[in-house]
Amino acid sequence: MEFEPREGGGSWVRYVHSGIFVDDWENQYDGADKHTDFYLHTLRQYLLHFTGRPAAFATASGSGAAGARTP
Repeated sequence: MEFEPREGGGSWVRYVHSGIFVDDWENQYDGADKHTDFYLHTLRQYLLHFTGRPAAFATASGSGAAGARTP
């Protein structure tokens, strides 16, 4: 990721996602595309609400039932 200052304030963000797709490349590409959307959404939220504050990565996991919907 590259950040470039803009005249008059603000900046440009350049994000390049690359990788090597082997077997089942269509699913890998779709997964990378969804990850990119989520990553850029998260970056935007940070810049809108928490600019200048330290950030920390956190993850959570649970059983498959944790995300199941009830009727």
